[in-house]
Amino acid sequence: MPSASTPREEGSCCGISAQKWTIAKLVLTVTMGGLLLGYDTAVISAALIGMRARKGSYHGLEDDGLSDLQQAWIVTGASAGAIAGACLSGWSSDRLGRRCALMISAMIFLVAAIVMFLAPDYETLLFGRFAVGLGVGCCCMVVPVYIAETAPANLRGSLVTVNTVMIVFGQVVSTLVNCPLARVLGGWRYMLGLGVFPALVMIVGLLFLPESPRWLVQQGRSEEALKVLHSVREELDETYTVQDEIQAIRQQLMESQDDGWSFQKLCQILSDVRIRSALAVGCVLHLAQQISGINTMMC
Repeated sequence: MPSASTPREEGSCCGISAQKWTIAKLVLTVTMGGLLLGYDTAVISAALIGMRARKGSYHGLEDDGLSDLQQAWIVTGASAGAIAGACLSGWSSDRLGRRCALMISAMIFLVAAIVMFLAPDYETLLFGRFAVGLGVGCCCMVVPVYIAETAPANLRGSLVTVNTVMIVFGQVVSTLVNCPLARVLGGWRYMLGLGVFPALVMIVGLLFLPESPRWLVQQGRSEEALKVLHSVREELDETYTVQDEIQAIRQQLMESQDDGWSFQKLCQILSDVRIRSALAVGCVLHLAQQISGINTMMC
């Protein structure tokens, strides 16, 4: 009698199973959101130089230049949009699905990049910056959740870390793009507009990716979740099956619904010293990152 894994090995390539190829494509596609976050964070520092330099008329904006206050709003606009995007990410990913939320975020970024490239005036540019922040803010919240819910348990930590690596990589790409465009008249438009390419990669890639199996189970679509798990899991022996994982997800969802949420529940969670320690380390790291002044250096 053939093993359960035999028929699924037919999709392997170069000794790598079809499931691993699927996970690799999934992670590389959705972490384009991290790349966009890094790119947008760093690109504005060089773009501002071109915006405020009065080098002649180019679609009207450079003719007037930008005041210090306007420059501050241009930088802050993306951060304000990111706050709104992060706040909306939970609702949108729960209501529409992780994949759909990421698709909408990438589309927003795509449109915003085009708007900034063509911006005829300050108000339009500010709107584009806010829209960019909206898309990136949602992405930076949903991408880790989507990867964690789809990837195998033994790979979740390392694969979620890829998103952080892509954020830094996006900052490096931004620097490489800014250098040659800094001397071009209206080059800041190209700096901001080039964000359409990773957004396009993300949109096209998401068309071929599955929805989060956990979200599908939550919506009562267990058969679809089973198919997704079969495409991203390798059943090495009879001690582990995707049916077992579906059942575990159901159990977790039932427990979370039964427990609900309250201040008492929060206190119960924080009573665990391990959770308090992890939370303290995370908060201190974020605090240290902000007070170090790195945002000032990049903007």
